[in-house]
Amino acid sequence: MGMNHFRKLIIENFQSHEYTEIDFVPGLNVFVGPSDSGKSSILRALRWVLFNQPRGKDFIRTGAAKCQVRLIFDDGTEIIRVRGKSINRYIRRAADGEEEVYESFGQGPHPMIIQAHQMIPLKWDQKETLLQFGSQLEGPFLLSESGGSKAKLIGRISGAHWMDLALKEATRERNQLLSEMRQVEQQKESIEERLQPYQDVPQLE
Repeated sequence: MGMNHFRKLIIENFQSHEYTEIDFVPGLNVFVGPSDSGKSSILRALRWVLFNQPRGKDFIRTGAAKCQVRLIFDDGTEIIRVRGKSINRYIRRAADGEEEVYESFGQGPHPMIIQAHQMIPLKWDQKETLLQFGSQLEGPFLLSESGGSKAKLIGRISGAHWMDLALKEATRERNQLLSEMRQVEQQKESIEERLQPYQDVPQLE
């Protein structure tokens, strides 16, 4: 299955955006404008609708009762995130118009929203990395991480960590077998020692 690209983003009453529509094109999309013109808010709105970050209500535009961000994909699927004083919901709308409303979810997005956009945060070393996003002041991907962290994260992305887990499990099983063999050897020595007094039984017989 190919990647489901963004087609349109509609931002309403989110930070500095009263109403903004953005049409995405295939490939690279670049936002250009002077400082404080709302470029970073676009990325925050995307992060919010996809991953339910940031949390809270501080991003609702001053004077507005609620904010809403709507993301439309190439296949016609829509994800809508709505937040107000008494509203906190996700809406997933299929291409045929069928809607599902989610109002009970934890800190992250509802699992069905993750299923819709297929962007799963990568968890490693008690951290969570969004591979599709970087903040404004964040360095290029992985360059700010230590060598060990880079190796772990690349291992996670490539699937090499499964080999590490398999090797650890094989080592654990080997050590367990060696321990059991030592116990059997000790039992054998103990039995042979107890049989010492009976070594001349064949001759007596």
